[in-house]
Amino acid sequence: MNLRPCGTRAAQRRHRERGETCTTCKPIGAVQPLKPCGTPAAYRRHLSHGEPPCQPCKTADNLDRKKRLHAHKPPTPTTIETIQEVEHLLMCGEGEHAIIQALNTTPLNLQRRLQRAGRTDLNHRIFNGDQHMVWAA
Repeated sequence: MNLRPCGTRAAQRRHRERGETCTTCKPIGAVQPLKPCGTPAAYRRHLSHGEPPCQPCKTADNLDRKKRLHAHKPPTPTTIETIQEVEHLLMCGEGEHAIIQALNTTPLNLQRRLQRAGRTDLNHRIFNGDQHMVWAA
C-alpha cells in the first residue's frame, strides 16, 4: 500500500481515522494565522471579504504579479542592442528568417520594436526583401 507522507491532507485524514497523533501533520480544520496587510494573501482576503484593498496590499499584489509574470521570460535585449544586431545581420547578407531566428522574436514584434525606435529603413530592408542595399554607416 502506498501511503502519503506526513504533512499531506491524506496523511491528516489517515491519522484522524486511526486516532493517531502526529507532530508533523496539522489537525484538519486548524486555523492558520492571518497574513498581515502588505502581503498578496492579505490582498486576496480583502477581495474575498468584499473590502477595498488597502494600499500596502495593492502594492504587494502588484509586485507579486510582476514577479510571477516575468519569472519565466528571458530578458529582452534593449532596442539599441537589437538595432545593432539587425544592422550586423543585414551587412552579413542574412534574410528575414535568419534575422528573426537570431533575435529569437516574431516578425511582428521585430517590426514594432524597429518602428518605435524610428528605424523604418531597417523594417523596409528586412521585410521588403531589399537586403542587397549597401549600408551607409
